[in-house]
Amino acid sequence: MVSSKSLLLFGLGLFAGVQACIVVDGMVSDGLSTQFEVDLTDDGTKTCTFTCSGAIDDCTGDCNHGYSAKAKTGYDFNTGGPLVIDYSTPHGDYSVSVENTSHDCMNCCGGTIPCTCCQNKYGGSFFGC
Repeated sequence: MVSSKSLLLFGLGLFAGVQACIVVDGMVSDGLSTQFEVDLTDDGTKTCTFTCSGAIDDCTGDCNHGYSAKAKTGYDFNTGGPLVIDYSTPHGDYSVSVENTSHDCMNCCGGTIPCTCCQNKYGGSFFGC
């Protein structure tokens, strides 16, 4: 006969095993257009890659079977704000806000034409990594 304490400990062990270690690493450039080069790794396996460019508001990741992700760009990257990623997996749905690790801007049109292009590098680990 299995005790209720054993069942509780087993259940807690299963719950702990469901927790994901999500790592986001990459770059988003903004100026005349927006370009994503971002990887998403889940428990040590690269599950999604974001490679979008153009005049876009969001970028849907190219993900392994059973996974999906969308990066939200509903703000001006020239301010260096966070990158928000909604991520769906077989073990749950997550939303992470990734702060930039560097923010560099320059006049990308040259001369006296006011035109700003920025490059934001993003990196972060989430959920118990």
